[in-house]
Amino acid sequence: MSGTIPYFIHHKAKKQSGEPNAVFWESAKSETRALRDADNALEDADKDPANYFKPVVTNFPVVNELPPEGEISFTFCDFYQLGDDGMTWAQIPGVTLPSQLSKNEVKEVPPNVVDSVDTETGEIVDDQRTSEKMHDRVFSHGKLSFEKRVFGTWLFGLFDELSKEQLSDIVRLELDMDATYAQNVMLACRDAKVLRLQHVFPETLVDLFAATKSVWPEEGKAPMLNDLITFFSEWIDAHTTKSPSRDDVTAKWNKKFKQTPQSNDNNAPPERYKRAVSQTTYNLNVESCVARMYPDAVPGLIKVEQLKAAKDLIESRDDVQTKVIRVLSHINDILDYDALSIFGVTRSIDWSNCLNIGPVILRDQARTWLAANGIYENGKKSNGYSEWEEDSRATRHSASPSEEKAELVTKVADGVFDVSALLQNSATHGTKKAVETIGDVQVQEIVSDEKQAGNAIQAGENDLGNSEEADTVENQNQAETHQNNNSVSQSEPESQQNVPDSLQEEPAPARTWPEYFEPGRYEGIPNEVYHAANGISSTMLKDVRISPMYYYGRHIAKTIPREQNDAMLRGTIIHSYVLEPEKFESEFAVPEEVPEEVVSTSGDLVSIIKEYNAGLPSLATPDELKAYIEEINKNLTPPLSLSGSADETANLYMSLPVDFQRIPDGTKHTAAAQKACIKEYNASLQPLLKVSGTREQLLDQIATIEPEYAEKERAKFIPYNVSGTKEQLTEIVRTIRPDVVTADDWHQQQEEASQGKTMISLDMYTQAKNISAALQAHPTASKLLNHPSRQSEVSYFGFDEETGLEIRVRPDLEITLPHARIGGDLKSISLAYVKMDDLKARLHREIINRDYHLSAAMYCDTAELDQFFWIFVNREEGYHWIAVVEASPDLLELGRKEYRKALRTINACAESNQWPAPITEDYTDELNDFDLRRLEALGAM
Repeated sequence: MSGTIPYFIHHKAKKQSGEPNAVFWESAKSETRALRDADNALEDADKDPANYFKPVVTNFPVVNELPPEGEISFTFCDFYQLGDDGMTWAQIPGVTLPSQLSKNEVKEVPPNVVDSVDTETGEIVDDQRTSEKMHDRVFSHGKLSFEKRVFGTWLFGLFDELSKEQLSDIVRLELDMDATYAQNVMLACRDAKVLRLQHVFPETLVDLFAATKSVWPEEGKAPMLNDLITFFSEWIDAHTTKSPSRDDVTAKWNKKFKQTPQSNDNNAPPERYKRAVSQTTYNLNVESCVARMYPDAVPGLIKVEQLKAAKDLIESRDDVQTKVIRVLSHINDILDYDALSIFGVTRSIDWSNCLNIGPVILRDQARTWLAANGIYENGKKSNGYSEWEEDSRATRHSASPSEEKAELVTKVADGVFDVSALLQNSATHGTKKAVETIGDVQVQEIVSDEKQAGNAIQAGENDLGNSEEADTVENQNQAETHQNNNSVSQSEPESQQNVPDSLQEEPAPARTWPEYFEPGRYEGIPNEVYHAANGISSTMLKDVRISPMYYYGRHIAKTIPREQNDAMLRGTIIHSYVLEPEKFESEFAVPEEVPEEVVSTSGDLVSIIKEYNAGLPSLATPDELKAYIEEINKNLTPPLSLSGSADETANLYMSLPVDFQRIPDGTKHTAAAQKACIKEYNASLQPLLKVSGTREQLLDQIATIEPEYAEKERAKFIPYNVSGTKEQLTEIVRTIRPDVVTADDWHQQQEEASQGKTMISLDMYTQAKNISAALQAHPTASKLLNHPSRQSEVSYFGFDEETGLEIRVRPDLEITLPHARIGGDLKSISLAYVKMDDLKARLHREIINRDYHLSAAMYCDTAELDQFFWIFVNREEGYHWIAVVEASPDLLELGRKEYRKALRTINACAESNQWPAPITEDYTDELNDFDLRRLEALGAM
């Protein structure tokens, strides 16, 4: 092609994407055209350009393995790499080149083989294209992806290279979703809190995993993901601090998760599985359905697929399962049995012909099995049913007609029932004791079913009349039973007050939470456990409404961290203080005012030092020491001069003591001889002290004459310097006044006292108190917050019926009334300078823009709430107005359609593994109505 130049282009993949590098070449008229064609070829290969760096043109390689012109290749870089200059291609050392490298060869690879690894079995496949290359190849540590480095270190410890067999083991573990421990470790390593794990030395990763296995042994129970993330974060942070060390962190977690030694008694029965939540009729239905469908299913080890299948069967109103729950649910103490007993009694009965057998016969079989084998949730053996014929319940059963129950619930309109007659004898109305009320509720269920059983022979089992009304009555009975159970639990502490200490049970061990939450209602789940649990929350749905790409980065790839800003922290503080005041002190630490005696400023430090210096004995100044030396020198004999004339020298010689006049008589007295005698005399004298030098040098001079004076002067303390940095002054004060508490010491004491809590400012605490007071003063909000049956932060787990996705919700508060269940959310907002006539519109905009209606609909559907309220409170200082807003049916319906649409989006993206950006197509920006009117107005001028 005339006028064209061949361009060889390199597409380098980003490390975190896991995509292979690619090359593309063609002859084009310009470099821009070639780069554009390379980008198009990358997209035609179903690769996301966001996973690749900007393509670059390199030197054209002269090799036999070039891909066809105009076709992108993802295998060329398996054999060639760029040199240090980033432009020249060279063969990778030790790699055998294939005879031909083309796109057709890639197509021959089976669909379940990726990078020569079978994704179904985890084995490395030696196909025609790569058998020669892989035969002797080893995989170095530095060229493996982060995921494979983690799994490789987990399996093999410290390594430099991996063989084919070892890589096969890594891939198999990577694809094994049942390996909960290893998969949780992988998820923890990807968490945003420990992103620096991707850049640590291999030895550090080995030490971390060794510490992890010492805390949670591999043969034991897999740790929770949240615990692993917290442990990894503390362990890796300990490297940059003086204390604690990483060994201290490991020892702390070892102590925290130290298992109680197992008893050596081989005759002791194995520990039975215990549910994490209290038993309900719905859970009884699910357990019996799983036990019947899967003979090998074990409580506590039920798979998600089994749960979904059981739920689908229940929702399909299967005749056999309907008969099963009808038989079991009306055994008076069936909800007291543990899960193993429910599985056992379900499997002990032949349900294949149950539609032709009356429920009384089947229920007798169930009671017989439970009496012999049943174990209650508290570990005690079944009480049996020998008294059933004589029990007053049986008398009521035989005497009460079924029509009486129908009169207790009167239908007023579609979906509205009058239940006042049903509640006349309930514990909430104070006419009967709680225990009696529970008995009445159970008897009502028994009466209805037993009467049907009596008529089953003539009328058949499935003739239930108005099914909607029957379902409504059953739901109301279940709600009343749950409420009365709560009444009993509330009355228990009063009865236990009179029990002697010796008879009271020991405190229960710390509560543990399951790794997987089955559908149901859970109370008391800690925040960190709930947010790490399975299921899609309403907050996650709001993220996917931003865009699927944002959802993927936030919740799957974990590349978009959720930052805690001031508004979010204040909202959390207000929620805790208002809704759960009993937990506030254990979660938050409020700083105290600095006491007056605490030294905080540099001026205070200087004052302390000056006060100390003033109390020290005064030191002799250098001038005083010089005067003292001069007085000493006055009492000393000065040496004779040697620089005089001959006569002066002779006179000085004659003045010497006789012992120093050593020139013999009769000899000539020369000047030199006389000076020698004078020198000898001078040497015998005490030398005069020097009066120049530092204080220490002057003291040294004095010490030669009067050592006692010099020693006494040196024993005096030297005053401390009052200039320097604050740290230097602090060290001086700590030396002279160990009892003084500095501001740094006080703050450190506060931090140690608030270990494990979130430190908040005084203005945050004051704001929460003022808002709480405003809520208590509001007539409607205070009723909702102070209702006797109000519960906060109750968690619900379930499945979306349309997509099958797991979901979870956690309303701020819920209130269970005899006729309805009410939910609510406390929302702190900032709408200070808004006209009162515009406030309702602004609140509606807040609800819509922040998807509050979406959350409310999800709460109502999952938690089975009948009404939902928002309690809005303004955060502005001194202007805490309150607005209680109820969600209308239309608003809830809008939120319902929107959250289900968001779930469908997540499901579709997960199935296709495509998470598109918010804008996927090019478009032309058009003028809106306002701009069009402006255009017309300007055109008319």
